[in-house]
Amino acid sequence: MKKNSFVALVVFFSFLTSILVFNGCGKKEEDVIKIGAILPLTGTLASLGEKEARMLNFIADYVNERKMLGKNLYIEIQDGKTDPKLAAMIAQKFVSQGLDYILISTTPLTAAALPILEKNNKTTIIHSMTNALLNNTKFAVRIYPSIYDEIECLNNFLIDKKVSKIFFLRVKGEFSELWIKNFKQINPKINLYEEEYILTNLDLKNIIPKIKKSNPDYIILLGYGSEYP
Repeated sequence: MKKNSFVALVVFFSFLTSILVFNGCGKKEEDVIKIGAILPLTGTLASLGEKEARMLNFIADYVNERKMLGKNLYIEIQDGKTDPKLAAMIAQKFVSQGLDYILISTTPLTAAALPILEKNNKTTIIHSMTNALLNNTKFAVRIYPSIYDEIECLNNFLIDKKVSKIFFLRVKGEFSELWIKNFKQINPKINLYEEEYILTNLDLKNIIPKIKKSNPDYIILLGYGSEYP
């Protein structure tokens, strides 16, 4: 099994474990575990959603072929684009279909869909950088790498290098703010420059002169990635 496939399987079983913790093993008479997924398959963040869809389809095939759960796993994947209104409509559709387990990717889609799913007591697993989405929720779990783990990886890269200045280009939001705050605390001797942008305005050309002026040793990009070219 390729490394990426193994990682995907581990993430899925984390998801399934969360489901069982919340709701038990489900109704015994059901032969199918049904999961709904709202992903950004088109639009600004399509590159992320496409990878997640491939991961989920791989997992479903892998698990079902080996009868690993004792039941068939069915994942209905819907395209939320980067449209919160569409994500809310899909969430309502999943509720009407009686799906009890929902997976959502990215903050914009989650913020719109989660209140609907929470109101209807649907177990929701979210792949998002924004921890605040879990405020006032009882049925949601967030899966995302720790900020500290990411900073540790970066520090391992920087450890033998002479670094005095770093420029952070970051998507506006809670995650990137906390990331830089924690990086500053761990690396107080490094001078940090930063500039933020929003996903609805990806014309970043005006930031280039600021990066040149700061003359950093490294440029760190904190965002989704598809906007950087």
